[in-house]
Amino acid sequence: MDAVEHYVMQLYSGGPTAADANAWLTQFQQSDEAWGTSIQLLMSSATTQVQIFSANVLLQKSRLQISALGDTTRDELIAAVLSQAEITSTDAGAVRRTLFAAAAAATAFHCSDYEILSAHFRKPHIGSLSTTTICEYLTALGQEYTSRSDRLQIEVRNQLVATVLPVLSSACSAVTATMASTESSGQEDTMALQHRDALIISFVNSVASWGAVGLDFVHLLGTTDILSFTVDCLGASDTKFFRAAADALTECAVATTSTRRGGVSAHHAMQLASVLLPALGDNVTPRFAAAVAGGASSDDNETCCLICTRLVVEVGRVVLPVLTASDGTSLQPHVATLLNMLVESIAHDNAAIVESAVAFLEDLVAAVGMTAQWLHLLDRIFSAVLSRFQYPASFTTWEDSDVDEDDFRGFRRHARSLLQAIACMQPDHVVHTMSARLTSLTGASSASLASWPQLEVLYFAAASVAQEVVPAPQRVRRSHTADDARGTSDRDVVVEAFFARILRPQSDEPTQHFLVRQAMMHFVACYSHWFPQHPDRMGTVVATVLADLHNTDAVVAAADALQALCAACPVVVAANAHLSDLIATATAAAYPTSAAGTVAEALIRAVACCPVDAAQGHVRALVQPVHTALQTHMAHVATHGSLDAVAAPIAQVLHVLARILRFLDILPVKAQDGAHTAVMVFRLLSGELDAVHRRFLHVERVHSALCGVCDAVIHSGKVDSLEVVPSILSMMLTSLEQTMPEPHMLAPFETSLEYHGQLAPVASGVSMDVRKDVLSYFGKVLDLVFQRLHLESPEFTARTPVYSAYLDLATRMAIFSPESLAESACLPNLLRFAQTCIASDAREAFRSACPFLSRALQSNHYELYIRVQEWLKASGRDLCASLFHAVVSTAPLDIILKPAELVFVTCSAIDADDVPAHLIHALEATPAFQGGHAEAVGMSSHLLQALQGSKAQFVQDLCEFGKSCRL
Repeated sequence: MDAVEHYVMQLYSGGPTAADANAWLTQFQQSDEAWGTSIQLLMSSATTQVQIFSANVLLQKSRLQISALGDTTRDELIAAVLSQAEITSTDAGAVRRTLFAAAAAATAFHCSDYEILSAHFRKPHIGSLSTTTICEYLTALGQEYTSRSDRLQIEVRNQLVATVLPVLSSACSAVTATMASTESSGQEDTMALQHRDALIISFVNSVASWGAVGLDFVHLLGTTDILSFTVDCLGASDTKFFRAAADALTECAVATTSTRRGGVSAHHAMQLASVLLPALGDNVTPRFAAAVAGGASSDDNETCCLICTRLVVEVGRVVLPVLTASDGTSLQPHVATLLNMLVESIAHDNAAIVESAVAFLEDLVAAVGMTAQWLHLLDRIFSAVLSRFQYPASFTTWEDSDVDEDDFRGFRRHARSLLQAIACMQPDHVVHTMSARLTSLTGASSASLASWPQLEVLYFAAASVAQEVVPAPQRVRRSHTADDARGTSDRDVVVEAFFARILRPQSDEPTQHFLVRQAMMHFVACYSHWFPQHPDRMGTVVATVLADLHNTDAVVAAADALQALCAACPVVVAANAHLSDLIATATAAAYPTSAAGTVAEALIRAVACCPVDAAQGHVRALVQPVHTALQTHMAHVATHGSLDAVAAPIAQVLHVLARILRFLDILPVKAQDGAHTAVMVFRLLSGELDAVHRRFLHVERVHSALCGVCDAVIHSGKVDSLEVVPSILSMMLTSLEQTMPEPHMLAPFETSLEYHGQLAPVASGVSMDVRKDVLSYFGKVLDLVFQRLHLESPEFTARTPVYSAYLDLATRMAIFSPESLAESACLPNLLRFAQTCIASDAREAFRSACPFLSRALQSNHYELYIRVQEWLKASGRDLCASLFHAVVSTAPLDIILKPAELVFVTCSAIDADDVPAHLIHALEATPAFQGGHAEAVGMSSHLLQALQGSKAQFVQDLCEFGKSCRL
């Protein structure tokens, strides 16, 4: 004992001997004597630090080493720890809590099922404990079982709860008796009152703890004293009683909905509602109102609002059938009070409160169906949503706003979901409500810019319920009544009114606010399916959307709207007389911004709506601003000679051009025309692109963007662009000859291989001379890059991405152009480089080397096969060694299968007579064999035998051997 105290004090002193003390105490904690010594130290007059250490030793050993003790010893330990916890002063809270946790951990292991737990609570040393000790012990025990809940099935948890319920009921009776005794004395004994309060809190906490295990309301209905006592605590004037009771009831409510999947019976729901709803209405809603009135500046007020909301929501889920049928009953006033509180919760600043309230109101709306008697609630929810989810009138940017962007967007997601649930039940009422609000915002008194937040949130709401208000054709019911037709007609009028406000002139200030324009464009996208039945309304809307592509702040929303309109009514989009002019001006406005790619995609979809003879003209209009920008920037270079000033703008223009070229490939109808168009665009800009290439050869950002353009041309054009590929690859080969290769410079070659290596021979109209020109570049690239990168002695730290791209290119050659690979002078060096990558720690290079070797070793191309066999005769042994080294040491575990498969492939490719020697050499070179690993000895004979069987079994055995070596 003295040694423990000595080393604990050394550890806490933090001096130079603290490390030695920590080592000694760690060893002591592992010993068997630590059990008894720790209890003795707790019973002594040791310092607080020593008592805390001793309690923690008991807790850790109870969780990790309790299985080493016999049943009797465990039982004695639990009794000793509980006895010590009971006599430990409440002032030493940390020690007391730790001891209860240790006793709980030992009990949870010792009482492995409910029968043993029941017998445990009947033992004399448990019965002799005070009520306070029993309650704290039950709380810790519930927390211990909760931490194991993922390992406890629902049936087991229910059995444990049923076992503990009588103990809780007995404790409740004892607490009630203590309260009655205190009150009957008539004396204000401070100590007695403090003891009573602590006892109440301990008991309610134990109910909450077992609620987390699975104690639900149906269990409590069997012992109404616990439920009544906990509910009564909600009405206590002392906040600590209210919060403890609210936590306990919330946990029991969650247990009820999670363990009883079908919900409680109607009888139980009514019993619970008659007890809980009046208590919530009388005690919870006033506290919520007071907390809201107290303001968000206080953490206590926000916590109180969260507690109240969670309690009402979780209890509401349990008694939902009663809530929906309460109209005209004695419970109706309480229901109305609670629902009003939840509606008010929508306006709170706390995200968790809003999320909880909105989610429950969604469930409520779905349950009640929003029948006529509930429409007043609908109107309140709708008003609360539109009021709560407005932008502040002073909003300009998120950086300058007091509103958190993530919270605001999260709130709006919840609001959208709730509005959709309401509109699904009562679409006509929602439409009329929105119409009335739009009318109120259309008058002269509402034309000031200050009204823009109301207008924006109204369009947000209308867009949110688009599918419920105007269902898409495939969602419309097959049979329609006269009421359906009349309702649809009324909704058409309202939708037209919303579109009319979008088309108002620029003098209408609220309509021109950038956030309102975004909301309006989103509205257009959501209601695009309305236009096929109303094509006469679409022409002006299309023109407005195209015009909004020039609005920098609304351009992304306008592009989304245009894409939706193109899908819904392509003929009307194509009929726009000014389409080419609008496309050109929109591109010119967008290309310097980050939205350029989105705009380009939308405009290309618009082009796809047009007849074939007009499409290329529109594409020219789309590319013209890019062409003009390149000419302007290059003229600046010619005049001033400075590359730095225009490098960034030119790179941006090239990025936009690459996006345009790639989008040409997604034309939904005319993919073939898209291919021809890509070639046309490249030819149109070839002079400027060549000039950029020559002047900016050593400016990495510009050159990278140019490589992206070349790659996009090949990607979009596919077979039909083969005639322009030689000039593209020639440009890129020049770059390789004059600069150090980078990954982006190899991309056009990879794309060309993928699309033309196999497709060109069968493509109509493509000459074999062109094909030969294209394929000739690939061998040159392999040789040139190998020389430029000095791959005989690679530097994996700095050049790994380039190595990876190089090997990816070689893999594609093995697939799509094996003849080029077979003719390459550097093939042996390339294979040796791949082998080096296999043996390295560079993950990227390793991942690229595996597929290349696999393709090369298993190629069906005769000339390539012969050359690989020649290399294997000289290097097969070293390759096997490198692959073994990867399996047992360096290969990432998630892809260890790859080198293991390559071992099998290599052994299958080399001469059979060489296989045993190669395998033995490879195995003996591994660190596992040299370190005397038990499985390494004899593994060679096992693998030789496995080679005679299936590949899958061989690979599995080798992988398991590799994993065991790493252990």
